[in-house]
Amino acid sequence: MSAAEPVPLVVRHFPMVGASVFRLSGELDLLAVPELEHRIAGPPRDGVPLVLDTRDLDFIDSSGLRSILQLARELRGQGVSLVVLVSDTGPVKTVMDLVGAWDALDVRATLSDVI
Repeated sequence: MSAAEPVPLVVRHFPMVGASVFRLSGELDLLAVPELEHRIAGPPRDGVPLVLDTRDLDFIDSSGLRSILQLARELRGQGVSLVVLVSDTGPVKTVMDLVGAWDALDVRATLSDVI
């Protein structure tokens, strides 16, 4: 039996009125963190909240969550808020429950909760 191939992280950027949305899918792990950081660093902020939509992630590990927490701290220092969209079930909720990261992030269920 062979191990399943990892699903690469896909980051799609959707600039919107009132928010800059990044939709993540695939796996956010130690190997994918540099890709996330690279993609997030590029677009201008323009003072609008940055939204990470994690609802389509298949997997996240502690390094993936740590990168999101670090991004939130960095953005706060720039006067920009980070909102993380998390589904009611799935890997992101599971990891956030295990780590107890709910209070460290502005978490919402849907994009309409943000804009």
